[in-house]
Amino acid sequence: MNFRVWIIDDYQTQLDRALSVVRSAEQESGFTLDTKTSRDFTWPLDIQQRPDLVILDLFDDDQDLAGREVYEKIRAEEKENTYEHKNNIKADSYIILWSAFLGSQEAIDYFEPCSEKDRRLVLCSVKSKVLLKNAVLGCLARMKEEDL
Repeated sequence: MNFRVWIIDDYQTQLDRALSVVRSAEQESGFTLDTKTSRDFTWPLDIQQRPDLVILDLFDDDQDLAGREVYEKIRAEEKENTYEHKNNIKADSYIILWSAFLGSQEAIDYFEPCSEKDRRLVLCSVKSKVLLKNAVLGCLARMKEEDL
């Protein structure tokens, strides 16, 4: 099975950490993951081929909640367009918020209500490779079930 994965983070070391987790999950799961990082994109983000899974950092260098803008853009684009996937309509992307600042009041105020409504939003409260890998493997397992 093939899935598209995006990793969006403004720090190269964090991109590399997340990429190593995705590669490990790819080997463990047996899936083929076509992975792109934020270094591969043209900004502002133009969604052409929608991802199946996004690993999204929340804050930019100025400590602005820039990840919120990316989250909103992906979800708005998904609402406007449908995607054929086998004989079904393609479901929304899974989005894993992977941030050391998920506990900040600004992030809580915005994403806590979102997580109650958006069942494809996964919150990782710390930037732990172990937590990220578990979240990625969990999303891949759910995608596999949906794909059957």
